[in-house]
Amino acid sequence: MPIAQTFASLPPALRGVVYMLGAAFVFSVASAIVRHAAVQMPVFQLVFLRALFGLTILVPFFVREGLPRIQRLDLH
Repeated sequence: MPIAQTFASLPPALRGVVYMLGAAFVFSVASAIVRHAAVQMPVFQLVFLRALFGLTILVPFFVREGLPRIQRLDLH
């Protein structure tokens, strides 16, 4: 069974746990990379590259799902 089907068959709570563990791993790796690169690069360049990397990760989700719609703007 392919991984995508196996992941889709998991209960929603367990899928949430997997997403949270993945996010924690990615955030810690990104933090370590930024700290290592901060020795050689200016801060503004680091911020730009970090935002660019985040955008490249999010664009496929936005293309597939569309931009998120804010249902209740008064709650923001």
